[in-house]
Formats: sequence, structure tokens, C-alpha cells
Amino acid sequence: MGKSCDLSDFERGLIIGARLAGATITQTANLLGFSRTTVSRVHREFSNRGKTSSERRSCGRKKLVDKTGQRRMSNIVLTNAHCTIKEIAAKYNDGALTKVSERTTRRSLARMGFHCRRLAPASLVTQDMMSDGDQNPAVVPTPVPDVHGDDRWMSLHNHFVASSKDKEPEVVFIGDSQVLMLHQLEIWRELFSPLHALNFGGLGEGTQHVLWRLENGELEHIRPKIIVLWVGTYNMGHTAEQIAGGIAAIVRCMEQRQPQAKVIVLGLLPRGKNPNPVRERNRRVNEILAETLPSTPNALLLDVDPGFVQSDGTISHQDMFDYLHLSRLGYSRVCAPLHQTLLRMLEGRGVAMQQ
Repeated sequence: MGKSCDLSDFERGLIIGARLAGATITQTANLLGFSRTTVSRVHREFSNRGKTSSERRSCGRKKLVDKTGQRRMSNIVLTNAHCTIKEIAAKYNDGALTKVSERTTRRSLARMGFHCRRLAPASLVTQDMMSDGDQNPAVVPTPVPDVHGDDRWMSLHNHFVASSKDKEPEVVFIGDSQVLMLHQLEIWRELFSPLHALNFGGLGEGTQHVLWRLENGELEHIRPKIIVLWVGTYNMGHTAEQIAGGIAAIVRCMEQRQPQAKVIVLGLLPRGKNPNPVRERNRRVNEILAETLPSTPNALLLDVDPGFVQSDGTISHQDMFDYLHLSRLGYSRVCAPLHQTLLRMLEGRGVAMQQ
């Protein structure tokens, strides 16, 4: 991997999270596919200055849309789902000190994970995310693009498929980076390893990416009693309804391939230090799942949020070190109710629907 300034904020968060969870520099480098030098530098910058984002000034021309601008632009998209690129740029420029062109808007949206048509400046963002017949993009099985050219995501998928061939797990965890990072904690070894659990956590995945993995061999060689699913917070550019539909599609896929298994869907956690549209979107996803999942006999929704949002509406740095990824303390608060639920289900006592 190149210089630390080339890393995205998400990748820096993964490195810091792994190190705060107790992983060594070498373990973190091997897990995430970065060099030991990069891991050391990112963690040192965080320790010295609390820095978790790249400083564009050291890497070349300053971005026209900085982190504050990205948040503002993201809010525009999430609250105006059918805006065109032209309309998004106009809304962004209304009252902004630095004006941006449609081209800059398009590039900034792409960096944030929103996908827009390259050849049609006025195309709808949400329209671009739809396939023929307005298909929900969150249910279309899609591999993660290899934007760094190191094939890490596909290599990790192949590792999951290969390693499952000689395993007989009772519990399988499947999901995004929150699941992946859990595997590096002592709490995994204390609570979940004794349950003969496998961890198939991916790298910043949305529902569409998990669907692709499941349809390409990750459930082929195992017969677990319980599958724990935790995904959805990284579905950038998708509405709450689309994300809930993506989670439901994964549950159906699991039912088809593992009809004997019970599926525990973990509710999405709040995110961001202060109230924000993405936090509200995640809350709405949980509401939709609470309404729809009861009709699925082998699936239940488990609320594992112990109350991360404090009385003043903020989330503590002690629970989420970058206000998205869980700290060691945050994981301990989440894992306690999950562990108890797994024990009851494995013992055959059953679990009532939790919302």
C-alpha cells in the first residue's frame, strides 16, 4: 500500500480500530493488507494528534469539497433522493463560500460512495442506482470494486470459502467491518469461539456485496445452526427502504441455502457524534425491519444498541472511537446481549422477537 495520505478515512478507521482492539502492528497489517510502515504511521498520527483523516495539503492540491463539504453534500443527497447532479450542485452552492461545478460535484459524490452516470450530467443519482424496472440496488449482488488494485476483498472472500470446507461451525457471523473487527478482539475468543463460531466479516460492505459473497460459495460447505447478520450501515447512497430490502434479500438467500439455520439480524447502530441524516436513516431501517421480519419464521431482529446516544444527543468517543467503529468498550456492550441470545437459542429455549 502507498503513502498513508493515500488512504481513505474508512481505511484509517479500520487500522486505528484494529490497533485499539489490541492487534499488533504485524497482525493489523496482515489482516487489512497494508504495510507495517503504513499501520505504524497512521496509528502514530492518531496517538499524537487524534488524527483519523488524511491531510490533503500534504498530498497535492487542496480539495474543493472538504470533510465539512462532504457532510453537507451527503445530507443534500440523502434528503433529496431524486435530485440531479445539476440540482445537487445548485443546492450545495446556495450559501457556500466556495462554489463547485457539476464535474466537481460528480467526483465528490463518487469519492463518498454515491454512484452517478459519467456521461449524463443531469441524470438522477437514485435513477443511476436503479437497474431496469427500478430494481433496488441494495439487492443486486455486486462484488466490491478493486479500487486499490491489490485484490484484497476477493482474496478475503476466497479465504472464507476455502477455510469453511473443513469447518463444522454452529454459529456463523456474516456482515461488514463491524463483524470483521470483532474477530480481532479478546471478547471474540471469550464469548464466541467456544460456540464454534466462524467470522465472515468483510471490508466496509453494503448489502449488495454480502449478497454476492453468499451467492458465490461462502455458505456452500457449512451447516450452522445460527447465522448472525450485521450489515447495512455502509450502504452509502441508499435509502432506508432500499437497505431494509437488501437485508431482507440476504435473509431470503440464507433461508434458501441454509433452511435449518436461524438468522439473527442485528439492528443498525447510530453513528456520528451528533444527530445527522445517516443516523436517522439507520433508525428508520430498524423500524422497517421490526415491522417486516416477524413474517419470516426463522429470522429475528435483535436490538444490540445499549443506548449509545446520550441524553444530549451525542455519542461518546469511548464507545465509538471515530463515531462509527466500535471501541473495545463499545463491543463489550453490544456483545453481552448477543451472547446471551445465542446461548438460549443453542440450548433450544427460543428467543422472543426483540425490537
